[in-house]
Amino acid sequence: EPLFRSATTEEASASAGEVPWRATLSYKVPEGNSVMQQLDKPEDVGKAVVDAQNDLAGEGKDIYTDGVILLEVQSPDVPDLTLIDLPGIARFASEGQAEDIEEQTKSLIRQHIEKSETIILCVIPCNADIATTEALKLAKGVDSEGIRTLGVMTKPDLVDRGTEQNIVEIAQNQSDFKLKLGFTVVKCRGQLDIVKHMTLKDAVAEEKKFFKGHEHFQRLYKDGKAGVDKLSKKLTQQLVSQIQRFLPDLLDLVTEMAKASNEDLKRLGQPVPEDKTHYLITLLQEFSEIVKEAGSGRYENSLTKQDKLYAIAHQLFTKFASEIEDHRPGNTSTPLYCQRIATKIAESRGQELPGFPSFEVFKQFAVQSVLLMKQPAINLLDRVFQKVQEIAFRLTDKHFERFRNLKVTVRGKIGEYLSQQKSKAQADIETHFKKERWIFTQDQTFRGLLELVKSTEPEAKTASEPAVPESPPKHTSYFDKGLAVVSSVVKTVVAAGTTAQSVSHEDEAKELLCKLQQYNDIVRARLCDLVPMTIYYYIITCFCDDVKTRLFKELTVRPAANQSSVPLLESSDESSSEDENNSQEDDWESPEELLREGAETEAKRKQLTSKLDRLRKAEKKLHKFSGNEKAIIEDLTEESVVEEAVASCD
Repeated sequence: EPLFRSATTEEASASAGEVPWRATLSYKVPEGNSVMQQLDKPEDVGKAVVDAQNDLAGEGKDIYTDGVILLEVQSPDVPDLTLIDLPGIARFASEGQAEDIEEQTKSLIRQHIEKSETIILCVIPCNADIATTEALKLAKGVDSEGIRTLGVMTKPDLVDRGTEQNIVEIAQNQSDFKLKLGFTVVKCRGQLDIVKHMTLKDAVAEEKKFFKGHEHFQRLYKDGKAGVDKLSKKLTQQLVSQIQRFLPDLLDLVTEMAKASNEDLKRLGQPVPEDKTHYLITLLQEFSEIVKEAGSGRYENSLTKQDKLYAIAHQLFTKFASEIEDHRPGNTSTPLYCQRIATKIAESRGQELPGFPSFEVFKQFAVQSVLLMKQPAINLLDRVFQKVQEIAFRLTDKHFERFRNLKVTVRGKIGEYLSQQKSKAQADIETHFKKERWIFTQDQTFRGLLELVKSTEPEAKTASEPAVPESPPKHTSYFDKGLAVVSSVVKTVVAAGTTAQSVSHEDEAKELLCKLQQYNDIVRARLCDLVPMTIYYYIITCFCDDVKTRLFKELTVRPAANQSSVPLLESSDESSSEDENNSQEDDWESPEELLREGAETEAKRKQLTSKLDRLRKAEKKLHKFSGNEKAIIEDLTEESVVEEAVASCD
């Protein structure tokens, strides 16, 4: 990749009469070592390049795709161009080379010419058949319309007599092979000239003489379509046009990259100030506010959707209400549930007469249905705990990204605080379910619900009236009259048989189920509020308080060592307290230790700062270039800031 750059005015004046020309050749060998060579004369370039080529891909060596030879030339009288000299296509593999050497070289060429911002110089010998030229075929493969391909025709001195007019027509873009950028004819040094050590200056003069004196090609020279100097000007113009073409997209890219780099730099933050304690306090206060915001539902710091804790917890609370509704008595199979109640009524029958419901049966079924809701409540606690821990860890990693020690410490504290609050919440929930074994609600609440249910139910069909005992016949004796009445009643009961008893239990079961459902509705409404409130209080509110107070105290205040003398009679308890204090003091890390940045963070900040500086310079230059061809040409004489910006993309 020869890079030709004109020296600036200061460079030119400083080097006038001393070193008006200088170059640097560098490359990296496959083993990874870099080679750099300073060149003082243009005549030294050829040998230096050949030596580098042999070092990278000499005889018996395969294609080394990363083997770029970078030649940077600085001089007051060279064009501002970046040229990539691609290898010729190797047709046959020599000893030690891969059999697919031809495809390897073609693949390497395609990697460079397929880039839309690249101008392709398609070099074609004048004495070759242009229709069968492999180079032109490769160029058309990536640039079918020829809008960025410029044909360069060499060896005009070797053209067969009588075919000169064909070359003129091709150069004037009048043949069947047309390119938008046209063709230019050049005459380079021949092998004999190289052997005789002809200088480049002499070679250019010889070329000029050749074209001016040639019968057919002199008009091409006059039209600017022949000569290395004309090619140089043409390439510079094309480079400017290409820059103008891609300038808007490049400006957008550089602006986006500068924005992204600035955001990355903000996340890394400024270097830690000398007052470490004060800086740590500030970080913890900011973190506490973020956690509180996530848990309270008052979102102000642009939290992501996955970090909005209150919204996520509320969704879980709503789901819990639906889950416990499945445990309403008789929800799945009312007849089967009624049968279970009827069986239990029959088994528990005491001295009470029919129509007096058994409270013990009611209590047994009521408590069973309530206890079925305990596991969903514990499951809700687990789910909320996991979500809070997940979000808190994510916020920790994001907020303390720079400080590994601090991040690990805060994560440990968060896990500790949450586990403690979870234990308290679970104890409260279990205690409440123990209380629910006591059947209770306000009388007016239960009566009101029953009345509401009765008022919404359709009026039941009138049941068959019970058989009325037949009136006894008139008798003269009171004894006979009484005997007749008793006999009539016995006949009625016997006629009813056991069916009456069965119907009575079923009716009682249905009535009891209705009361169970109403009581269960009251308990579910109670649990739908109480369980989420308990979980929210401990897992979110108390946890946020711990982050604000305990975390702040434990990380910024060193535990005081117990220096007081311990009375012998109290040695057991007090010594235990002293050991705990000593342990806390040993585990405590100073602000300096917590805020120690890793070497990679410092290196990354330095890299981003440098990158952002280059991008901002490039952005400024690109704004200056927009629509200003003269500015582009003038500023190309300075080191290409645009190239630096593009390099920053990597």
